[in-house]
Amino acid sequence: MQHLIDGDLSATYAWDLAKAQVDKGLRKLRDDAQRSANPPDQVAVFALAPIPVLVYLGSRLDDKLTIQVFDHHRGRTTGAWCWGEPTGEPVLFDVHTDNVHDTTVTDVVAALSVSGTVREKNLPEPLQGFPTITLEPVGVTPQPGLVDSEATLHLAAAAWAELLGGVEALWPDAQRIHLLAAIPASLAIRVGSHRMRDAQADLVTYELTQDGYTEAITINND
Repeated sequence: MQHLIDGDLSATYAWDLAKAQVDKGLRKLRDDAQRSANPPDQVAVFALAPIPVLVYLGSRLDDKLTIQVFDHHRGRTTGAWCWGEPTGEPVLFDVHTDNVHDTTVTDVVAALSVSGTVREKNLPEPLQGFPTITLEPVGVTPQPGLVDSEATLHLAAAAWAELLGGVEALWPDAQRIHLLAAIPASLAIRVGSHRMRDAQADLVTYELTQDGYTEAITINND
């Protein structure tokens, strides 16, 4: 699938266009699978797009299929889309929150710092009063290329699932999770695919611009 995103990401129609193209591509994938004598039970995903689009893509992938996701690794002359052999132990991730006060809030901020750091100064003003739950690596600084193996990706995705469970436990009335994420493409897709429809809060994604984080795509039960 090819995603053509308008250069002005502050325009609502750009995100609507991206969603429509993702939906169109996935419909074709499903239609081709249904017509095939040997329909696939596994799909490999190679995607480059803004984080909100990748999260949306993950949320729309069929959970009946086994999905394998890959990152593009810059600087490689060969195998740029392949997972390399781990050079050490996989990276561990921690989920924590420092401001659990009002457990009846309806909005929670989820800050994911993996390939970079989500900085509080970039938060939109309306989000600054909401409780924040954070996902970050243990013992290392968030940086590009941190997720360099499938083992690390699986641990990061498991930490995201833990974060979602934490939101449900700490803020049972939460209706919206505002996602601010500095993460690689592979994890962005996993973030979308781990959200349980009809069971978890809406996921409001944001894009980092020169003016800070701006609201992009909301993923709900539609």
